[in-house]
Amino acid sequence: MKTEREIYWLFQDYIIKNRIDGGVKGLADMSGIKYATLNKRIEHPELFRSYEIKALDEILHFETRDILRLVNIERV
Repeated sequence: MKTEREIYWLFQDYIIKNRIDGGVKGLADMSGIKYATLNKRIEHPELFRSYEIKALDEILHFETRDILRLVNIERV
């Protein structure tokens, strides 16, 4: 799905901008979200929970439009 790839690249951009060592694994370690869980959420962004987005925002400093993209993804 296009949205899933967009979210993947969104996270990659923020990881690079914030110089997170270790990519998604490093982000998982910093956020306290298990690596497997974070990968699953990135692949299926409709599964993100609000506290996970908040924890990631504290590290990545999302722009408002990007937070809106994450929370407005169609829920199943």
